[in-house]
Amino acid sequence: MPNRIIREGILTSEAVNSLSWEAEVFFRRLLSVVDDFGRFDARSSVLRSALYPLKLDSMREDSVQRCLKSCEAARLVVLYSIEGKEYLEVTNFRQQVRSKKSKYPAPDAHMRSTCLADAQHMHTKTESETKTNNTPSTPLPCTVEEVEDHLRAAAFAGRVRLTPDQIPDCATAYWGSRDAVNWTRNGIPVTKWQSDAISFATSYAVNHPPPPGNGDKDPYSNLEEL
Repeated sequence: MPNRIIREGILTSEAVNSLSWEAEVFFRRLLSVVDDFGRFDARSSVLRSALYPLKLDSMREDSVQRCLKSCEAARLVVLYSIEGKEYLEVTNFRQQVRSKKSKYPAPDAHMRSTCLADAQHMHTKTESETKTNNTPSTPLPCTVEEVEDHLRAAAFAGRVRLTPDQIPDCATAYWGSRDAVNWTRNGIPVTKWQSDAISFATSYAVNHPPPPGNGDKDPYSNLEEL
């Protein structure tokens, strides 16, 4: 079973709080079994055995189907069919992707929900609003390692004053701070994450100075460290 980060925003999500207790428990369990892309088999029998392995006697398939439909109505999941097989995708899943490929086929573009989440609430936007206001001009980074590589190159070029040892922690801090609020900065969507990461790293370097005695040495004099 994959590891998942369940953010505190779920507690104040209007969409999640519109669910019944039964459906909310279903949704929370669902987050634990979907793949890194938020997708899973949507058949009731499969969901029942995957989500309730120790409660099969108390959770029937019709209850699973009812919960699934409630999540779809709340725009928390998208249901779709590929070659006669039923699948689901959790909207705005935004977990750190470890797998290069999903275990399940992706829904067609027109099937995708336009439900987006901010740090406090899950707010629904129209498709045109999403394209106009929330589409990054450059693709968001898929992994922390991508941010780390960018900061490492920037530090070597002298754009930020980070030592090699600081870069992994700074990259992780940047990823966590932006991912926690759905890749926004002060409520505004991040459209150019590379420059945003440099700005973050500049502040990080000021607040995390290297230990005394290391300031006179060029940390990038040894290129093998890169």
